[in-house]
This record gives sequence, structure tokens and C-alpha cells, in this order.
Amino acid sequence: MFEPLVLLIVGSSFAVYAATSIYWMWILQRIPLSTAYVFLAITYAIVPLSAMLLFGETVRPSYWLGAALIGIGIFIAVQ
Repeated sequence: MFEPLVLLIVGSSFAVYAATSIYWMWILQRIPLSTAYVFLAITYAIVPLSAMLLFGETVRPSYWLGAALIGIGIFIAVQ
């Protein structure tokens, strides 16, 4: 019914989601939510950067400005 590759990809996706959920709970046991939640914003900088490196996508200069602002915001929030 389903291709083995599709099942592998979907199964792997669920496994990664489960692992990150468990890791998030582990993090929340060790640091306050107000500190941990700030670091979720870093994904907005990492995902386009990863797309550029892995898939050769073009990243506009406005991305770099936004990534820098996110970095500054994270730095300020955790002080």
C-alpha cells in the first residue's frame, strides 16, 4: 500500500518529534520556562540558514538583519 521509503521517512519524522519532545521536557526540568522559551526563537534563524547550506536556497540580506536582531534579542532576554 505504501512505499517503504515513505514509511521510513514518516516513521523517522515521528521518532525525531518524539525525541525532541522528550528533550524539551528534560530542558524544562533544569531551567525556567522564561529562559528556555526564548531559545525557540533561534529556529527562525537556523532554518533558513540550513536551507541555504543544505539545499542551496538563496537567502536575502534582510534575513541576515533579522537573524542578527534575533540573536541580539536572545542575548538581551537571557541576561
